[in-house]
Amino acid sequence: MHTKVVAPQRKDKDASLAASSGIKIPQVFSSFEKAWDSVMVDGKTIIARTEHPLELTGLSGINYSHVISPEKVEKHQKEGGLFSAFREFDLGLFTYAVRHWHKDWMHVKSYSKYRNLDIPSYVNELVFSFWEYIRGYNLFVMSDPSVKNRYRIFTYGKMASDGGDLRCSYDLFEVETNLTGGYTPVGVSSRIKDVIAMYESVQEAFGSEVCWVVEMQISESGEIYFLQRSAGKNFTPANWSLSDNTEPCHFKVGPACGWGEVIGTTPQEGIEVDVLLDRSTRLAWLTKDKPSAILSSHLQSSVMEQEEISTVKAFIETYPQSHGDGIRDPHSAIIPMARAPLYLHMPNLHKSFPKDIQDEIDRVQEVKCPKNNMPRERYNNPDYMVRLKLKVVSDGREARVTVLEVC
Repeated sequence: MHTKVVAPQRKDKDASLAASSGIKIPQVFSSFEKAWDSVMVDGKTIIARTEHPLELTGLSGINYSHVISPEKVEKHQKEGGLFSAFREFDLGLFTYAVRHWHKDWMHVKSYSKYRNLDIPSYVNELVFSFWEYIRGYNLFVMSDPSVKNRYRIFTYGKMASDGGDLRCSYDLFEVETNLTGGYTPVGVSSRIKDVIAMYESVQEAFGSEVCWVVEMQISESGEIYFLQRSAGKNFTPANWSLSDNTEPCHFKVGPACGWGEVIGTTPQEGIEVDVLLDRSTRLAWLTKDKPSAILSSHLQSSVMEQEEISTVKAFIETYPQSHGDGIRDPHSAIIPMARAPLYLHMPNLHKSFPKDIQDEIDRVQEVKCPKNNMPRERYNNPDYMVRLKLKVVSDGREARVTVLEVC
């Protein structure tokens, strides 16, 4: 049964709607005064969650939310820090101080520069809601847009029961077959069924056909809380299978193949894409002739360039930093997965080509950009970069990639 899709709202409004559907949420303070009392009178820790109207249209990972504790307020009062404004019991002063802080926040500065936005105008639209702060593991959960009962889970945080160390992980799970690589901490992996049940409750409340990116929190006591959601793709399974395809290819990608990952489908006949193989350039630097697929090494930041990710044919990730222990920014990792029409993880692609193709890549590279005569514009002009023409066929469970041309 499909539920009506509810458009994203402010985080506190989304939380209220979730709570009305029986989904557990942290306490959301109805006023600045109640939030102030919680910190300054009751001695508790809260979080001021920052958001911008652009987030309602899909922008994610730009703004910073501030954890406020009695200890921080006291420290800032002595040093003249940001939360000294909180102590003054003045919402206007606090809002001004946090907006002023965001003028120098690296993501806001980079995003505004990339989109040619006026930074003061951007930060003046920032708003805040005040929430109970839940210690434990922060999760980003996303269901697969073409394979039923498959979920990807990013974890960040620490829990005393898991040793108290900061943990950062990414894993893939299926309801019947656990596909995890084993990175997810026990405090989360032991609760996978409950995490997925929470996710399904969110889908039921906000629209079951949408593969939402859902942020949750698992507390030290094991309670699971809904925090927020952002839109991913609609669930659209393939009506055909690559198991019937005997056409040869250079790479098979996907968990069942033992190498890489795939999210999304192509038509049965596949798609052709071109990628620039140079590792040093950035998409924003290219002065002309941008490729039809994004290779991750060409992104200045996957948080900043969300529109490019959603409009190219494919996003191909070649480095393993977001696929295992050590991930530091869940937004940067999950946005390509959620936004790209087709997402492929092909680890160490540069070292994985068959010898004849690698020899051709080396030959073309030397012709286009000789090692002893590298032009200054080699980082922004595709004329100096090796370009690959690829054919990609994906049924959502597996992708097959063929190198058609090196040029």
